[in-house]
Amino acid sequence: MPATSKISKIKKFLKDNGFYKYRTQIKKISENYRLEFLREADPKNKRNIIIEKSWHDIVSFGRKRKLLVLELGGSYFKLFDVTVTHKDHLLVNKFQSIRFYEDKLYTPQILFEDMKVQLDAFVKKKDRKNIDDCVFIFTFPIEQYARKDGVIDAVTININKAVRSKNIIGIKIGESLQKYLRRRGYPKIKIGVTNDSMVNVLSAKGIEIGQKLHFDAALNIIVGTGSNIAVGYNIPEGKKSHLYMVNTEFGGFHTTPTSTFDQIFHKNIASGSEYLNEKMISGIWQPFVFKIILEECVKNKILQPTCLDIFKRIPLDGGEIETALNSRKNHQYSEIHSFIWNELIQRGATLCGIGIASVMAEIGRQNKGKSLKFALIEVGSVLKKAKNFKEIMTKTIDKELIRLKAAKNVKYVSTRPRNATPLGATVFSTITCKKK
Repeated sequence: MPATSKISKIKKFLKDNGFYKYRTQIKKISENYRLEFLREADPKNKRNIIIEKSWHDIVSFGRKRKLLVLELGGSYFKLFDVTVTHKDHLLVNKFQSIRFYEDKLYTPQILFEDMKVQLDAFVKKKDRKNIDDCVFIFTFPIEQYARKDGVIDAVTININKAVRSKNIIGIKIGESLQKYLRRRGYPKIKIGVTNDSMVNVLSAKGIEIGQKLHFDAALNIIVGTGSNIAVGYNIPEGKKSHLYMVNTEFGGFHTTPTSTFDQIFHKNIASGSEYLNEKMISGIWQPFVFKIILEECVKNKILQPTCLDIFKRIPLDGGEIETALNSRKNHQYSEIHSFIWNELIQRGATLCGIGIASVMAEIGRQNKGKSLKFALIEVGSVLKKAKNFKEIMTKTIDKELIRLKAAKNVKYVSTRPRNATPLGATVFSTITCKKK
């Protein structure tokens, strides 16, 4: 049977198993996303940060100074040596990225020891005693709080499940690391902590400062191994406004309608339907759903078992699958595999677009119809590399803003800032850390 006929059968099979609910229930999904955003935007949510200044009050990188930026992610430990040379200019003097974790049990002591090994290699011994400003970007779930010294810190809520750990969850991560390093050669270091999503939001302010641009708010969408949306916007308090930064943990939204294939996947993994939204969007999960769709097509005699031979040559990795399908060296099932994979990409991109538009429109509504210009900061391997993901997401945002009657007042500029991490970290340091 020609591939086009097979694809028609597969498309019907996908529809019959609820895969296209995201197309027929857009209004419901959008409203559910709005309600989930409002729940996460509650000021009682300790993931969020209220800054005393408004967005428009932040006009510089602050005093001239050196800044150490550390970022601990799910796989890598990154270090940046930054100098603020002028109120509107900074330099990244040095950058290093190390594949970090080993197969061992990480306690706070062992984690800090391993971080210090890399830090000592990065910072010359003669410079260590003078380091004071430091921003630690901890990319796992955290709850933020203000220390007595005015620095924003965080309590760890979770850590990468692929990393074996003990007694890390629940610690005051910045204060603990600061005490550890002060006793071991960094006597002045003062460490503020936040999440990568918050830093990405603030990178938009860094663009403003450095390039003399103007925004009223910023939204960061991450789609890579995981997925998240964070947003920074002004909220009124009396006659003043404060910058409110909301980390939605968008991947954890749980009202998205699932297909039979998603439900099969959830039954076969320990985390079940936790982080449901992420499992329908992010790069780490899509290969598993892709394989389940093919397996179900085989079970229902739509495809032959040989269609699964692709997994003998390609690991269950989104980037590897994307590369293989784009190379067109994928056997007789090239068109079929590409069709199914592209349907998954389209679903993820559409859900992200609906989510972004829903959040922007709600903030616009709270702004009482005043003109609002967002910087849309796009981060992550899927957004960067997955074919048509960004285009589909952007078209969905535009359509949704029109449907939600927000397009007249809510505008956005899509950007991927160079040096987003040091830009955002420097702004975070400027607005949250007290002068020494």
